[in-house]
Amino acid sequence: MRRYAILLIAILLPLHIYAKRYVYPEYSLSQIQQIIDESDHIIFRKGVYNVDDNTSWFVKSNKKLTFEPGSRLDFTNTRAKQYESLFNIQGDNVVFEGLCFTSSSRCSRYVYGNGPRDGFSSLCTVIMIRGNNVKVLNSNIKNAEIAVSISSGNDIVINNLHGECAQTIFAYNCHNLFITNINSILTTNDVGDLDHHIYLKADCRKVKISNSHFIGGPSYAIQISGDYSNPSICPKGVKISNLVIEKSIRGVCVDLA
Repeated sequence: MRRYAILLIAILLPLHIYAKRYVYPEYSLSQIQQIIDESDHIIFRKGVYNVDDNTSWFVKSNKKLTFEPGSRLDFTNTRAKQYESLFNIQGDNVVFEGLCFTSSSRCSRYVYGNGPRDGFSSLCTVIMIRGNNVKVLNSNIKNAEIAVSISSGNDIVINNLHGECAQTIFAYNCHNLFITNINSILTTNDVGDLDHHIYLKADCRKVKISNSHFIGGPSYAIQISGDYSNPSICPKGVKISNLVIEKSIRGVCVDLA
């Protein structure tokens, strides 16, 4: 009997560790981080989550974050600092689905010594990716400086993203990047000539951008740029199809690539 009890515990223990976990708006930031650390499927329940300059959640490998309809992350700028990202992915096999981000904060980038461009808040990036096999699906991100930034990674999928940001997608170093069904709007005067709907820079290879709609912008809808310190390091194998570009000053730019 004891042997069977030990076997049953051995079977059920992994199920307990990897079961779905729910987070609620009233949870503290540290509680949410703990749940992200301990679970493989994290579900944000309906409600408004108040986040600020001091919020940065780390997401490691083999995680799925699902945001229920009616859930929203609302950012408040305390001007305490400019930090990198709200969600910092540092691992592989991560899925974001249904994220809704908003912010009413405004903050000139002059405050942080970043030159004449006016960002939307002191939050630099909503989702920062450093990892492989990452998916960002069915998300809505408004009033952030950058919606999704890819620092490094392979096999990245961004699908069905609505962005109203200073820059919707920035990718610096990635292979096999698939961007589809993007609706990106830059209608405010607070973005600068260096802000684009999609910016591919340096070692980005095998990139497909398709079935997307870009509206507005003072510069290029899509910029493809080599590394300024070494222009031979540049995006390669970029395929663009089925796009609608409206009210943008220019369409696609290939710069030092």
